[in-house]
Amino acid sequence: MNILFIEEDENQEKTLKSKIKGIYFKIIGKIDKLNIINDSYKNVAINKMIIRIPKYKFEKINKNFMKNLLYLAKQNGIKNVVLSKELNKKENFIYALKSNNFKILDGSFLTKNSGIEILEYVIEQSESRLNEEEVSILVNNNSVTNSYIISNIAELAKRINIITNNISRFKKIEKELYEQKGIILSISNNKKKGLAKSKYLINIDFPEELISKYKLYKKAVIINLENKIHSISKTFSGIIINDIQISFIQKNDEEEIFKKFDNKQVYESKILALEYNDIKNIKQMDKFKVVNTLGNNGIINNMEYKIIKS
Repeated sequence: MNILFIEEDENQEKTLKSKIKGIYFKIIGKIDKLNIINDSYKNVAINKMIIRIPKYKFEKINKNFMKNLLYLAKQNGIKNVVLSKELNKKENFIYALKSNNFKILDGSFLTKNSGIEILEYVIEQSESRLNEEEVSILVNNNSVTNSYIISNIAELAKRINIITNNISRFKKIEKELYEQKGIILSISNNKKKGLAKSKYLINIDFPEELISKYKLYKKAVIINLENKIHSISKTFSGIIINDIQISFIQKNDEEEIFKKFDNKQVYESKILALEYNDIKNIKQMDKFKVVNTLGNNGIINNMEYKIIKS
């Protein structure tokens, strides 16, 4: 898999040009920094191409600009793009990329695959222990990844509740966890009682309108892995987590190379082609950590988690 990283170059010089594999990018402009970073895990190889494009080129995105960028992508088999923090503010450029079928990495794949790390962070800030707590998981899709998430949390928590509209879909994992590990899952769709006492909720795929139909513990922590939730009800005074900030060990000079990029998106590029269990293993090697959680108003003060115990 090849991934293109694009950052802004403050250099306003318009006359210089660069040559990449025999291609002159007169329209894209001066590309004076090209790095190929190779990551590999088992049989999966990820190559990251990093280019710098002069700032003035983003003032007006024309057809020739995109034509040359598309040619570069085609020549290198690139469909996934990571934008620098500054370029993530350029709505016209983002629109142009999406219109040309580029996938812009935004960290959502990493968040989806970091449910256990987010939960452990929340439990730690709450000054509690996961093996003493009940966790409720809101999920309708019984995908392989979702099943892995359920299994991993079930192994660590005291009790697990599955809240779903599709009870029959989760009978298989219920049977497997009981027969293989002696873990009992509680599966239901009781809107009045199912979540009424749950302090910790992992929302895998419920949209906001569906969650609002359930009676919630008023001081619960809701960890959203797919859909961002903005409000629940007037009586809810708990914590809604929609995003995270992370840290991990970077190799060699990668910290300098990727300094203009959000490290969450940088890490997502590293794991994008991996399966859940492989992601789990590589995180351990990289000393991956959640360092902050974010809600609708930005970074959540860690003191807020103390309300869970009150």
